[in-house]
Amino acid sequence: MAELRGYIISANHWADNIALRMGCWTFGTTATEAWCRHLGAKKCDTITGDLSKQMNAWVDKNYGPRKVIMHTDQERSDAKR
Repeated sequence: MAELRGYIISANHWADNIALRMGCWTFGTTATEAWCRHLGAKKCDTITGDLSKQMNAWVDKNYGPRKVIMHTDQERSDAKR
C-alpha cells in the first residue's frame, strides 16, 4: 500500500468524515495547491496577489487547509471485473 500526504480545504468546524467527503476534490500535495483547487483555476493567480485575497475571504468563513493522507487500495486495483 502506498500513501500520498497532502491537504484538503474544509470548514474548520466539520467533523473529519464530513470534511473528507466535502473537501476531497480539493486534495493537493501542498496547501497552496489545495487552495487553488478550491478556488478554481481562474481565481488562483499567485502573480497578482489575488490568491491571498480569495483565501482570506474563505478563512473569514472559517475554512482552511487540513492535513490528510491518501492510501492506495491494492485489492481494488487487482480485482477482476
